[in-house]
Amino acid sequence: MPAWMPEATLAIYLCLLVVLPCIPNGSRKERIDEIKKARETGLLALMVLLLLSFVSYPMGLLHNCWSRGGREAKDKWRIDAWIIGWLVIDFAILMFLLPQYPFLVVFPIARLSDLMYVLVRLFLLSNGVFKRGRALLFLLVHYLEVVTIFGCFYIFLQQMSGAKIFMVGNQPDSMGIQAGCLSPAQAFYFSFTTAATVGFGDITPNLRVEAWWARPSNFVVLELLCIVVIIALDVAHIFSRDEATTNKSGQVSAGN
Repeated sequence: MPAWMPEATLAIYLCLLVVLPCIPNGSRKERIDEIKKARETGLLALMVLLLLSFVSYPMGLLHNCWSRGGREAKDKWRIDAWIIGWLVIDFAILMFLLPQYPFLVVFPIARLSDLMYVLVRLFLLSNGVFKRGRALLFLLVHYLEVVTIFGCFYIFLQQMSGAKIFMVGNQPDSMGIQAGCLSPAQAFYFSFTTAATVGFGDITPNLRVEAWWARPSNFVVLELLCIVVIIALDVAHIFSRDEATTNKSGQVSAGN
């Protein structure tokens, strides 16, 4: 992989963040309306939704085109396919593609921002839950998705730093344990045990990494924060509102 590829990929994504919001489309109008409604919930909520709306816009535009807004009950399968499809895509990127093509981490990043935006929007602006059982199932899917996305982050850090940023193995050396590189399966395992808060097990962050941006401990904190936020938003949305009803036109008041 050319050394300039990660920077070029990031530059392209940043250009999309600037160019796409300037193009008139239904998704842009919908997001502007949502931000206007968010003003009623407070300044902090407005700022959070505005930031997430901007960062997630490229993925959100694709989401809106695929799901057709998800306002009608007959289109809910599109949202279901989107959520499950991205879990599969992120897992495939982690297991088969990311070790050879680290720049593909831009897709898990975009998906995480889109997921956070959707959950914040649902919590702040939604009136009801389409089906509570469906929402609970997707709470589990979102959990696994965050685990997979951060597994991608750990592999990306390992590839970009070129250092052994983890302590791996259950056969200690003279220093107590040996530094090593994670396989994609080990990265998923480490991310899962981190999110489950059951301890690191036989894989721990290497605290001797010099570059601050490559320290896994920083991303461990971020992963735990994302897990807490997503669970809190999902649970609050699911149990604080009644199930949405379908009107005569086939539209529903809310959806996950």
